[in-house]
Amino acid sequence: MAVSMSEAMRPGGSSQPREWRLPQSVAREGETGAGEEPAAAPRRSTPPGKLPTSRFRWLWLAAGWVLFGIGFVGIFLPVLPTTGFWILAVIAFERSNPAIAARIRRSPRFGPSVSAFLDHGVITRRGKVAALTGMLISVLPLALLVEGAALWLALGGVAIGAVYVTTRRSRPKAPRPSASDER
Repeated sequence: MAVSMSEAMRPGGSSQPREWRLPQSVAREGETGAGEEPAAAPRRSTPPGKLPTSRFRWLWLAAGWVLFGIGFVGIFLPVLPTTGFWILAVIAFERSNPAIAARIRRSPRFGPSVSAFLDHGVITRRGKVAALTGMLISVLPLALLVEGAALWLALGGVAIGAVYVTTRRSRPKAPRPSASDER
């Protein structure tokens, strides 16, 4: 019995095991039935046929909503990085509910940054400036309120984050020309 991905993702499905079929774009010959319409391949993270069980799918969904909520609060508090939490939320949603992940990626304000990082590992210069400014803003009160080892631990964590942000590319790598393009 072949079941489409949307049917399998629906809550309250039967407890019988389901058969997964690879889309024709990734299937080898003979793996899909004749005359069947191939299912769309997931955009990222979850390969076809490797969807989490419903128990883990709900954990990923819950994690996605918690991360999305923290990111939403970050819109109003400069100390919390909205885009960073939404990147993690998209990763969780891609493993549980790809439609929500796609909706975040389509967001006019944060979608391009989230997609650029997930697809190419890129943080734009404007994003780097915003991230480093947010880190600086969060460190100043921390330095005034916290003492001793806790302060050094927090400053070390911020320093690691700053190094990570600054070492990411600002633009996607340009595709290398193939041998046929040089002729």
